Amino acid sequence: MSGVRVIYYNLSARTGRLYLALIYPKNEQDNLTSEQEKALRDVAAKLDNTEV
Repeated sequence: MSGVRVIYYNLSARTGRLYLALIYPKNEQDNLTSEQEKALRDVAAKLDNTEV
C-alpha cells in the first residue's frame, strides 16, 4: 500500500486558517499536472483576495 500526497494552503500569517486543497494517492499520480497547478494557484489567489 502506498501513501498519499496532501496539498494545503496556509494563511496563518493573516487568519490562522489552513485549507486542504488537494489529496491524492501516490500510486495513482506522482506529481501535479500543469492544469492542477494552475487550478491551485487560482484558488490561492481567490483566497488571498477574500480574506481580511
